Amino acid sequence: MTTQNLLVIGWAAVLLLLSLALAARPSLPAKPLYLMAFVLGTLLPLQEFVPWLLVHGLRVDAFLQAVDTNAIARFFKWDVLTGLGTLLVLVVVESRRTGMRVAWPALLFGFLVGVSSGLPLFLYLRERQLERRH
Repeated sequence: MTTQNLLVIGWAAVLLLLSLALAARPSLPAKPLYLMAFVLGTLLPLQEFVPWLLVHGLRVDAFLQAVDTNAIARFFKWDVLTGLGTLLVLVVVESRRTGMRVAWPALLFGFLVGVSSGLPLFLYLRERQLERRH
C-alpha cells in the first residue's frame, strides 16, 4: 500500500472519528474542525496538482485530457463538478439567509482548489457569521 493510500485512509478515519465526536457531543464547537478541514482540503489536493502544473503548465487541453483518461477519472470529474455546483447554490442561499457579506472566498477556493477546500471554508465563515448574530 502506498503512502498516498495510507494518507487517504487516515484522513477518512479522522473524518469518521470527528463525526462521531460531534454526534456524541453536540456542544463541541465545529468552527475549529471546519478550519482544520479547510487547511487539509486545500493542502492535500494541491500537493498533487502543483507538481502536475509545474510539468504541464496552464494547458487546459492537457488538464481536460488527464481528467478524462478512464471511467474512474470521469467518475471523480463529475463528482467534483456536481459538488461544485452544489457549493455554489449553498453559498448563495445560505449567504442570503444568514446575512453573510464575505462568502466569496469559499467560491474562489472551491473553483481554484476544489470542493474539499471551498465547502469547509464556507462552513467556517458561516459559523463565524452565526456567532456574530447571537
